Amino acid sequence: MKTIATLLLATFALAGCATRLLPDDAGSLPADAALDATPDQTTTFCASAAHCSDGIKNCDETNVDCGGAACTSCGNCSCKFDSDCIMGNVCSGCFCFEPSCTDGRRDGEESDVDCGGTVCPRCGTGKKCLTTNDCASGRCPNGTCG
Repeated sequence: MKTIATLLLATFALAGCATRLLPDDAGSLPADAALDATPDQTTTFCASAAHCSDGIKNCDETNVDCGGAACTSCGNCSCKFDSDCIMGNVCSGCFCFEPSCTDGRRDGEESDVDCGGTVCPRCGTGKKCLTTNDCASGRCPNGTCG
């Protein structure tokens, strides 16, 4: 019987459903358990909207906390967070992009928003800097362009 239960739990784990906690001898999870574990409980968890706000792409979600039967639609989104994108890319407007010097964000090698680093223009006075090369003035006292 344990082998069948293990196989069922493994099947649900492969399906992306939560299987982190095991029920106690009475067959129920602790009151503070965020995730279900047995196949019946996992099915219930995945059928409810509880997994739609846990920050994890699980159950039948098509992306993190969206899509599938219980969550709101992802629309045409390929990402919700930067971490949904390939390393180094950023999520903007539901799509992954390489960082750019015009995206209104501090990303890539930039020392401040859309400036500094080896690719973007140098930063103006008052912007953050790591080296003097980040600043149009050529001065970077205390991490701020002077």
